[in-house]
Amino acid sequence: MNLSIYMMRRRAFLGTGSAFLSTLPYLASAAPPSPRTHAALVIGISKTEKLPTLRSPVPQAHMLSALLEREGYDVRLHVDEVLSDAERANMVWPIKQSAWDIAAKDSLTQLVIFFSGHGFWSPEKEDVWLLPNALRDPDQAIHVKSLEQLALNSRIRNIVFIGDACRSLPDRSDDAQARVRGSGLFRSPNVPSADVIIDRFFAAKSTKPAYEVEVPADPAASPLITKASDKYESLFTQAILGAFTDPPDTLLSAVDGRQVITNRKLWGYLEDQMPLIAKDRQLYENVAPFIRVPSRDTVYIAGPHSLDSLADATAGMQIQLPSADPGFNAREPSRTQVFVEAFARQNVPFAAPKGPDRTAEFDANLQERLFDLRAQQSRITPMRDPPLSNAPAGIAIYGGKITDIGTTVEFGYVGITDGETVEGTPVTAEIFVADPSDEGASAVLSFDNGTGCVLALLRGYVAHVFVTDQGAGMIAYEPVPGSDAWYEFQDFGQRRGDLRALVTLALKDGLFGVDDSFARAAGDGQTFADQVRFLKFSDPTLGIYAAYGYAQDGIQSEVREIEEIQSGRNQIAPIFDNVLLALNNVPEREEFLENVVPFCPMLRNGWSYLPVKGVAMPEPVQAALRYLTPAVWTSFTEPGVAILLDAVRSGALR
Repeated sequence: MNLSIYMMRRRAFLGTGSAFLSTLPYLASAAPPSPRTHAALVIGISKTEKLPTLRSPVPQAHMLSALLEREGYDVRLHVDEVLSDAERANMVWPIKQSAWDIAAKDSLTQLVIFFSGHGFWSPEKEDVWLLPNALRDPDQAIHVKSLEQLALNSRIRNIVFIGDACRSLPDRSDDAQARVRGSGLFRSPNVPSADVIIDRFFAAKSTKPAYEVEVPADPAASPLITKASDKYESLFTQAILGAFTDPPDTLLSAVDGRQVITNRKLWGYLEDQMPLIAKDRQLYENVAPFIRVPSRDTVYIAGPHSLDSLADATAGMQIQLPSADPGFNAREPSRTQVFVEAFARQNVPFAAPKGPDRTAEFDANLQERLFDLRAQQSRITPMRDPPLSNAPAGIAIYGGKITDIGTTVEFGYVGITDGETVEGTPVTAEIFVADPSDEGASAVLSFDNGTGCVLALLRGYVAHVFVTDQGAGMIAYEPVPGSDAWYEFQDFGQRRGDLRALVTLALKDGLFGVDDSFARAAGDGQTFADQVRFLKFSDPTLGIYAAYGYAQDGIQSEVREIEEIQSGRNQIAPIFDNVLLALNNVPEREEFLENVVPFCPMLRNGWSYLPVKGVAMPEPVQAALRYLTPAVWTSFTEPGVAILLDAVRSGALR
């Protein structure tokens, strides 16, 4: 059947067609008769001022609320159906009240936070969900990284984020979009919390849109017919609701004496089904979701529910959902499954989606994908023993050339040099030498492709920089040849370089997480920390990667241990990222970090931590921020690089 489908990217920043994230009104649920262990904060926003109106968030938020209420959740529903102008102007306040009420309940063991509306993803903020007035009031939004970090300090053991919003880039020419800050909703904690694990279900990969489509009026041709939504549906929420209505047996697991859909199985199902749903709607776009589930295999949102019960609960909306695909099977390995297998071969635990038994075809395709991944790793493997003429530090550039360097220490040019990797693969690099003090130094590099990056010059180390069209794809720190640390590096041989390259590629895909909880749940005594304990302390790059992985999952003891040992025992200059991540979450503070290198986060992920850690940036860095690229390591386009070079030379940055 040739369907006429209206497709809209949930938030498009193209020309004058700007669109953003949105959020919510306040609808209080009836008080439960007794304390409950599960709660949900459900937000559906159809209209953010200055952006296109969405049709599906409100009715689908009602449907999810109905499902969760039948599961016994204490549901706080916020939708923008009927709001006064004053209520629309300050929607963040009732949402905060709901979050505070939920966090105050000692009985809670699980919290689901659902958002459907307009959204964006930027290199410096990552995910932001906008409220109706977000483009007029910068605080009328939800900053997801702050929400995540503050939630990790709660006493709620299992937390699930479901974000059905665009993760595409904002319009840099729109000052209103650039000013949006957002709130983390929860209060800063006053007491230490127990272990908290967050599962994340997002509708799209970073820099990609989410989709809302119009469906035909024929119920036989449409998986969702809702009078209230004028026959529009969000593909991601639709897929989630479909999983909980008449699922196939392969999607069910027995937990606590009942059949449920665990988060691990939901992960596999959504990765498998999203492309099929899009194809069924004649939407030929990349609709791959971003999902990360470090929780145990017994954690679930809900069990199966009948379509009739949801229709009854949503006031006669005449909802018709499809049953889950009865042929659900692992047909092709996802990018996540490829990384899971690659990390497993490094003896590093990594959370994986759970699905049906693998087929021979699946295994054959997996081997092919692993071969491709290995080729990508080899392309970011540094030169062994670059010639430094006995200099105490250096820079090696791969895939590009340096056109300018801004730093406060002496440096010199060696030249373009041919060499080999530890595997014996030929490689060519442009070599520079430098003489930083034990406290290290900051450097701004300008590349010949119109991008540049910021890095730390560490005494006793060579910074191997791999240039991509977005800037620095990887910065690998290795000891200068002949040093004590160099001999220690040799003991770990190729495995160290393999693991570092693998984590870099996982970060590029937005997949890397330490998943210490997964290792414990699997009964594996060797957690990520045990596996790379020595590597992360002697290798500055792996140390930074591990610190971000631990910070993402709230394992602060490991973050602080990395910072203390690298700057103490290993006498590496204090690195901005490690010091930043070791701080407590105090969003009310706004202080500068001192005696760290470089003057800003080296890893792009670090920028989204600044608000929740209460760390401010110097004025030149703020000016350059609008030119930040999505590269894994902090990189800027040419105007931003020029601002930073001038600031270093004038002494404004050190």
